[in-house]
Amino acid sequence: GFKFLIVTDEPDPISPLDLPDEVDLWNTTREEVNLSKWWNVGRAWARLQGIDTFMVTESDVRMTPANVWRLHEALWGGGYSMVGPNLYGAMPEREISIERSQSGWGRRHAEHRICQTWMVKTAETLEADERFVWWHADEQHEMRHRALGRGTAIVGSARYERPLFQT
Repeated sequence: GFKFLIVTDEPDPISPLDLPDEVDLWNTTREEVNLSKWWNVGRAWARLQGIDTFMVTESDVRMTPANVWRLHEALWGGGYSMVGPNLYGAMPEREISIERSQSGWGRRHAEHRICQTWMVKTAETLEADERFVWWHADEQHEMRHRALGRGTAIVGSARYERPLFQT
């Protein structure tokens, strides 16, 4: 079977009771505010453990285990460099939005960027650039994955919510 490592942080960590057995959970504290550094530390740990899929999520992201599996299926079945879920169902459920542009997101910015939650193949992902400690770290990381030429994808059937940021 597959094994996942999910790295999350305070103040609202994920409960291990909310996850299937195939998921390892690592709740971190914010000793140093540098998202890119924590992503790299988590990815390195995952590689050492032989975990094939690495997912990053912000602490307030809520999605079901079934939606995590949908991301996994899209990542490994679609040949993408990085995949992310569908925020609040902004895209049709059956759609997968593939982005290959390296010039930004344009008019459909919110629907065509990964940002708050993303999944990559542990062995193939790029290290995050630790010069981006907070703002734009995720966007910069996504753009570097797009530069690999395989594109990044938003998976319409993998819905998630961010209760702290709902308007």
